[in-house]
Amino acid sequence: MSFYQNNSKTNTSSLQIINNKTVFKETLNFIDKKWDEWDSKIKKYEDDCNQLDRMFTEYNRDQKFLELKYSILEKIKVKREEIAQLEQLISNIKINIELSNS
Repeated sequence: MSFYQNNSKTNTSSLQIINNKTVFKETLNFIDKKWDEWDSKIKKYEDDCNQLDRMFTEYNRDQKFLELKYSILEKIKVKREEIAQLEQLISNIKINIELSNS
Protein backbone atom coordinates (compact mmCIF):
# COMPACT_ATOMS: atom_id res chain seq x y z
CA MET A 1 0.00 0.00 0.00
CA SER A 2 2.87 2.37 0.73
CA PHE A 3 4.19 1.86 -2.81
CA TYR A 4 0.77 2.69 -4.23
CA GLN A 5 0.58 5.93 -2.27
CA ASN A 6 4.05 7.05 -3.42
CA ASN A 7 3.27 6.11 -7.00
CA SER A 8 -0.05 7.94 -6.75
CA LYS A 9 1.68 11.08 -5.50
CA THR A 10 4.18 10.91 -8.36
CA ASN A 11 1.40 10.50 -10.90
CA THR A 12 -0.53 13.41 -9.41
CA SER A 13 2.59 15.59 -9.46
CA SER A 14 3.33 14.66 -13.08
CA LEU A 15 -0.26 15.33 -14.07
CA GLN A 16 -0.14 18.74 -12.36
CA ILE A 17 3.06 19.64 -14.25
CA ILE A 18 1.43 18.63 -17.54
CA ASN A 19 -1.65 20.70 -16.71
CA ASN A 20 0.49 23.70 -15.75
CA LYS A 21 2.47 23.39 -18.97
CA THR A 22 -0.78 23.23 -20.96
CA VAL A 23 -2.09 26.36 -19.22
CA PHE A 24 1.26 28.07 -19.85
CA LYS A 25 1.17 27.24 -23.57
CA GLU A 26 -2.48 28.32 -23.84
CA THR A 27 -1.61 31.61 -22.16
CA LEU A 28 1.27 32.26 -24.57
CA ASN A 29 -1.01 31.43 -27.49
CA PHE A 30 -3.69 33.80 -26.12
CA ILE A 31 -1.15 36.63 -25.73
CA ASP A 32 0.13 36.07 -29.26
CA LYS A 33 -3.41 36.10 -30.70
CA LYS A 34 -4.37 39.21 -28.72
CA TRP A 35 -1.22 41.01 -29.92
CA ASP A 36 -2.01 40.09 -33.55
CA GLU A 37 -5.64 41.16 -33.13
CA TRP A 38 -4.70 44.57 -31.74
CA ASP A 39 -2.00 45.09 -34.37
CA SER A 40 -4.47 44.16 -37.11
CA LYS A 41 -7.01 46.65 -35.76
CA ILE A 42 -4.39 49.39 -35.75
CA LYS A 43 -3.57 48.67 -39.39
CA LYS A 44 -7.27 48.70 -40.28
CA TYR A 45 -7.78 52.01 -38.46
CA GLU A 46 -4.77 53.49 -40.26
CA ASP A 47 -6.27 52.41 -43.59
CA ASP A 48 -9.56 54.00 -42.56
CA CYS A 49 -7.74 57.25 -41.75
CA ASN A 50 -6.12 57.23 -45.19
CA GLN A 51 -9.51 56.73 -46.78
CA LEU A 52 -10.99 59.58 -44.77
CA ASP A 53 -8.12 61.85 -45.87
CA ARG A 54 -8.88 60.94 -49.46
CA MET A 55 -12.60 61.54 -48.98
CA PHE A 56 -11.95 64.86 -47.27
CA THR A 57 -9.95 66.00 -50.28
CA GLU A 58 -12.37 64.65 -52.88
CA TYR A 59 -15.63 65.73 -51.26
CA ASN A 60 -15.37 69.48 -50.79
CA ARG A 61 -13.21 69.30 -47.67
CA ASP A 62 -16.16 68.33 -45.51
CA GLN A 63 -15.14 68.57 -41.83
CA LYS A 64 -17.13 65.44 -40.98
CA PHE A 65 -14.38 63.35 -42.54
CA LEU A 66 -11.77 64.99 -40.33
CA GLU A 67 -13.95 64.48 -37.25
CA LEU A 68 -14.22 60.79 -38.08
CA LYS A 69 -10.49 60.60 -38.66
CA TYR A 70 -9.73 62.13 -35.24
CA SER A 71 -12.12 59.67 -33.63
CA ILE A 72 -10.28 56.80 -35.29
CA LEU A 73 -6.91 58.25 -34.26
CA GLU A 74 -8.11 58.06 -30.64
CA LYS A 75 -8.91 54.37 -31.15
CA ILE A 76 -5.41 53.84 -32.54
CA LYS A 77 -3.97 55.53 -29.48
CA VAL A 78 -5.94 53.22 -27.18
CA LYS A 79 -4.81 50.09 -29.06
CA ARG A 80 -1.18 51.23 -28.98
CA GLU A 81 -1.47 51.80 -25.22
CA GLU A 82 -2.89 48.29 -24.81
CA ILE A 83 0.04 46.84 -26.77
CA ALA A 84 2.48 48.90 -24.68
CA GLN A 85 0.90 47.53 -21.47
CA LEU A 86 1.17 44.00 -22.83
CA GLU A 87 4.83 44.61 -23.71
CA GLN A 88 5.45 45.87 -20.18
CA LEU A 89 3.80 42.79 -18.64
CA ILE A 90 5.87 40.48 -20.82
CA SER A 91 9.03 42.41 -19.99
CA ASN A 92 8.29 42.17 -16.25
CA ILE A 93 7.74 38.41 -16.53
CA LYS A 94 11.03 38.00 -18.41
CA ILE A 95 12.91 40.04 -15.81
CA ASN A 96 11.36 38.06 -12.95
CA ILE A 97 12.35 34.77 -14.60
CA GLU A 98 15.91 35.98 -15.17
CA LEU A 99 16.19 37.19 -11.57
CA SER A 100 14.87 33.91 -10.19
CA ASN A 101 17.63 32.02 -12.02
CA SER A 102 20.37 34.12 -10.41
